[in-house]
Amino acid sequence: MILYNQNLIRIDNTVIECLLKDKEFVKEVLLNTSISFAFISGKYEIDGSLDELNDNSSYKPDIDIIVFGNETLARKKLISLNFKVQSKNTFLFKNKSEKTLNIDIYFNWISFGVVKIFKPNPNKILNNQINDYDYLFYQTLEPLLKFGGYKKRHLVRLKKYEDNLPLIHLKIKKKLFFFCFPLSYLIKKARCNRKISSTEHFLLKVLFIIKPRNFINYIQFKYFKK
Repeated sequence: MILYNQNLIRIDNTVIECLLKDKEFVKEVLLNTSISFAFISGKYEIDGSLDELNDNSSYKPDIDIIVFGNETLARKKLISLNFKVQSKNTFLFKNKSEKTLNIDIYFNWISFGVVKIFKPNPNKILNNQINDYDYLFYQTLEPLLKFGGYKKRHLVRLKKYEDNLPLIHLKIKKKLFFFCFPLSYLIKKARCNRKISSTEHFLLKVLFIIKPRNFINYIQFKYFKK
């Protein structure tokens, strides 16, 4: 049972409300362009963020977007819309109140540094948001590669999918196990302990760096047929 501090709930709700308003503003801006995009978010994104904020009031939920198509043209278009490049996949953009937002924008592949994690299916986008299957896939792999484990928000989201959308969760769990036992083992270990060892983390990243397309496509599109 999670006990919430009432003062924090008010703060958390304000943070979440601002996030949703900012996402809606960014969506309106991008919809007026030829850019094909989707937010990297899902059914239980807010649930995870609220639990994370309850544990860590300094946590700032961000906006993640995947853009499909020609990366060079998309980058030029974003810059023309006053998106300021901060790093390869991080852009600064001002909302209606002139507050600067940090937005992570990926092109075709969701990645972490040189590590390509996976490519969401552009044909399964609904209301400019990736589908639950891709979001669960993202929540399973991205924290493991980025942090070497799961934060509170990731564990909450994974548990919500497990409890409320068991068929999707079970499908991914089974296919990961049969395809690659070491990867399945690391996911299970991280969900129990939140972390994997630094050596395991390094080897996992190397696996994705060496064979990103073949390895991920094999998992996602052959074994994870939707």
